[in-house]
Amino acid sequence: MHIDSGNMILSNDRFFKGAEKEIVPVGDMSDLDKNIIQFLKDNPNPSDEGKGSVHEWAEKNNYDKHDVEEAIYKLMSVFVKFLTNGRANEKGVTEKDVDPEELKMGIEIEYEHTTDMATAKRIVLDHLAETKNTKSKYYTYLKEIEKRIEDEDKMAKK
Repeated sequence: MHIDSGNMILSNDRFFKGAEKEIVPVGDMSDLDKNIIQFLKDNPNPSDEGKGSVHEWAEKNNYDKHDVEEAIYKLMSVFVKFLTNGRANEKGVTEKDVDPEELKMGIEIEYEHTTDMATAKRIVLDHLAETKNTKSKYYTYLKEIEKRIEDEDKMAKK
């Protein structure tokens, strides 16, 4: 089973075996995984039964509802591990510990990797926790560097 994180996915098979996290190209996911991810993107917070439910979707797409539920639970386990691991969690850094402007700027920047707020915030907190000073200006510095590179590229083209 896998979890979508843009054009790459995390494989939970390795998580459950206690091995290193494995990044797998989306193309290597099973059809069931891909279809479940798309279903959940299109139908946030679906119920188990009834109109628009997981069971209705499974039946309509010729999947066993128990197989679909098991796959969803595994996907959620991977996502929970993703959200609860990382540098910020290791160091106990929360959004209260970081500069709110850096957090906001970081989330905007990290949206290039995800459309999920929790994932973007998690990435930002991990980056900010990597420095000794959680009030660091990591994203301010990143924008300055990107601007400098952009200016140098413009100058080189002249």
